[in-house]
Amino acid sequence: MSTFIFDCPSCSAKNSTFDVDSIHGIESSHYTDWDLFSICRACSKSMVITAKVKSEIYNSLYVHDLTIAASTKRVREQIIDVVDRDEFHLNRAFESFIYSPVHVGQITPPEYLPEKVKEIFNEATKCLSLNCFNAAGAMFRLCLDIVTKDIVQKNEALAPTRDDKKSIHTRLIWIFKHNLLNNALEDLSRCIKDDGNDGAHDGNLTKTEADDLLDFTYELLEQVYTQPERIRLAQIRRQERRKS
Repeated sequence: MSTFIFDCPSCSAKNSTFDVDSIHGIESSHYTDWDLFSICRACSKSMVITAKVKSEIYNSLYVHDLTIAASTKRVREQIIDVVDRDEFHLNRAFESFIYSPVHVGQITPPEYLPEKVKEIFNEATKCLSLNCFNAAGAMFRLCLDIVTKDIVQKNEALAPTRDDKKSIHTRLIWIFKHNLLNNALEDLSRCIKDDGNDGAHDGNLTKTEADDLLDFTYELLEQVYTQPERIRLAQIRRQERRKS
């Protein structure tokens, strides 16, 4: 049985040893990320911990002469073989151990988000699943603040003014004016009002308003990050097929 060292989120034991009962590779990450079904030796509680294969380990297993599908399948098989070794210490091969408890009703984030944006989105949906609507609204707005700033910054050649950059609301007006997002999203964006003029600032956000923020944030993130990456990966697969 393989093991790893991690601060237990259940009993708060520092550097507790966890026994790994089983593992599951996450295919969408090409098996760089793995869910570890683990048991803390300090409190005997079981939980799923997500960890990332160290880049040097992953690169040593990945075979560039094979197709992406064949190489990632080989990575998956070899990692399973390694983990199945008795007393193998997973900290040697994995890093970025994270405990992410599952909340009923929590929304799975869109694929291929930057890590910071993903963390904020997950926090927002956790708050929403617990009916903490003001907290959820604040986190959705933070997510949108980061993304809209990034969009404007990447399009400085279009000369946005200081007023255009002032708030999420003004940035979105400028972004849609310059057709940087699908115009079909513009109607959904009505949930973002002028700063200081919505429930997120007044502290009286309702479930309806929080759900509106969720819908707009999710669709915006899919358009900005998920769809371009899916297209990029499809192009790579197409090129790989032409080689074979």
